[in-house]
Formats: sequence, structure tokens, C-alpha cells
Amino acid sequence: MWRNGSVYAAIACINGLYPIHASAVAVGGQVFAFTGPSGAGKSTLVAELSRRGLPLFCDDTLVLDLSQPDRIVCLPGHKRLKLWPDALAMTGAKAQDQVMASLPKFYAEPVGEVVTNALPLAELCFLEHGSPPRIEPLSGGEKLVRLQDDHYTTEMYLAASRPDRLDRFRQLAQLARTLRLIRFVRPRDRERFSTDAALVAQHILMQAGGSSQPDSDR
Repeated sequence: MWRNGSVYAAIACINGLYPIHASAVAVGGQVFAFTGPSGAGKSTLVAELSRRGLPLFCDDTLVLDLSQPDRIVCLPGHKRLKLWPDALAMTGAKAQDQVMASLPKFYAEPVGEVVTNALPLAELCFLEHGSPPRIEPLSGGEKLVRLQDDHYTTEMYLAASRPDRLDRFRQLAQLARTLRLIRFVRPRDRERFSTDAALVAQHILMQAGGSSQPDSDR
């Protein structure tokens, strides 16, 4: 798990790529990613969206290519889904081998398809707990603040690239201009899980142009 998580992100940084702590699905030729701290529900949500026909793109680590200023490209890879037993039951994903002997978490095969081609990043969603359930856009200075709050991957990137403060600000400002950022607020309530996932799926399909046929590698 450490090799496919931290080491994977570190190698991406060394090679000039930009990893973020996120899980994602792909719809309409675009990637829709979800970020948040450990336990926020990123993996469970993308597993459920996969079950609803929105193919999995990655789990836990999303690697971005920022070489094109106005087009952020998501690179495929690191797609092995990891879920707790209760998430397996809720999403219908098939349990595979246990992640590690001391951790009752399992690699899982999603119900739906998996996309394996590089695609542009359409939207980054921050998962939050609260009520009532809602999806809200982020704007202005809040976008800059949120883009810095990316847990361990930000520290790795800064250690590898060593940008000065001005270069880092320019990079964050460019990301803020290019990316659509939103927050998805919902209560920590298993009884609402399906309803809230349906809300997110509807939002993604609308943003993707109303497509009812998500991309897959078939």
C-alpha cells in the first residue's frame, strides 16, 4: 500500500507531474475527481458511481500533467480500488485480496467499467460532512486556499520541485483559473448514501453535457 501510494506519488513528483490525493470517475471524455482527508469517502463514492455507470478512473492518487497551461490532463494508472467491508456491501464491489494483514481493508473490483486513457480534468470536488446535502461552486480566494490543502501529496511535490513563493503562487493561480472547483456537503448517514450518490451522478452527467453513456474502454 505504501509503494502504490506514497512512493507512486513521489515518483510522479520527481518526473515533473502533479499528484493529488483524489479518486475519480470519467464521463464524456473528462475526469471528475473527489478529494478530501482519509475517511472522507472518496473511494466509496467512486465505487458507487461506477455501479451507476460512471467508469472508475483512479482511486486515492490522481496524477496530473500541467505542461499545457490551459488544459490539465489526468494520467491513467493506480486504479486498484481499496474499500472497507461496509463500503463493499454498499457499492456491490467484489472483494479481492486484503490490503495488509493488520488492516481489514480490501482491494476491490468495481461493478462498472474502468477508463485507461489520459483525459482532461473537468472538475475537482471537495468532500465535506454537513447538512443539508448540497453541491456548491468555489470561487475567488477560497479556490487558492483549497488547492493548497492536499495532504501528503503537496509536501512531496514541493520537496521535489522546490518552487519559490512567486512561482508557487503563479501555479496555484493558474490552476484556480483553469479548474472548476466545487464542494459536496452531505451528512455522515448510511441511510442517505444512495440518495446522495444519485445527486452527485446527476451533477456529473449535467456537467458532462447530459451524456447518458459514460466513457469506457470496451
